Amino acid sequence: MRSPASSPDLSSFWIVPAVGGEATPFYVNAHLQATRPDWSRSRPSFEIAFTGIDDRNRTGLHLLDVKTRQTQFIPTPDSDGDKPEYPSWYPDGRSLVFTNYKETLHQLMHTDLVNPPVPLTDPSVIWAGMSSVSPDTRAGNPIVFAGQVPNSSGYKEDTNQIWILEPGRSLVQLDPGQGRAPWWSPKGSLVAFESNRPFGSSQSYRIFIQSGEEIGSEDATPVTPFATSVQHAKWSHNGKQIVFAAGFPVGGGGIAIADLG
Repeated sequence: MRSPASSPDLSSFWIVPAVGGEATPFYVNAHLQATRPDWSRSRPSFEIAFTGIDDRNRTGLHLLDVKTRQTQFIPTPDSDGDKPEYPSWYPDGRSLVFTNYKETLHQLMHTDLVNPPVPLTDPSVIWAGMSSVSPDTRAGNPIVFAGQVPNSSGYKEDTNQIWILEPGRSLVQLDPGQGRAPWWSPKGSLVAFESNRPFGSSQSYRIFIQSGEEIGSEDATPVTPFATSVQHAKWSHNGKQIVFAAGFPVGGGGIAIADLG
């Protein structure tokens, strides 16, 4: 996703070679900001689900056909009031999870792309942010998300922690430290997330990796240098790399890749 300096309100999708090089436009629509993409390997044409913001500043979910570059709107019950963001596909490509930021809801929702979405979390118990559906179907496709217990100060992204919602089990906190933007590894065994937890006397966002089985553990491992501010990590298909947005110590920002060995 890129927002040019000359048009900060026009977000669009771009492609860049993994070895580095010139970025080229992938989907640009002057009437629809394209943000928060997640593509499905099970859908026809590897369709990308994304959050779109139209000319009237309405937020909605859309599907992008990779071959034709045509989009399809995914309806929600209240298109003027709902604020669906951060879609994440189930591995079969038949449904997805998104976060509804409408007013003070901050609620995870499930949609089969046809019928009205159904809630997955209770905003009186947990406020939810960005989520990721595990590809591990045998485990019931648990959902990892950034969230926080409701409080009088209101929802703030920088006070989120990493939580897991598993079918048939109580909501559990994966990591008690601050954390945002989690994403499951391709096998559903590891979670990558960003955190600004202190490093010595300083504080800056780094990418951490933690086992999805280490419930309540503080053993998350940093995989990016402290001097580089980073966010929104995603895994390569083989699980050996993560890609993320990075702000570099010498100035400027861009896309970076970390090899995990």
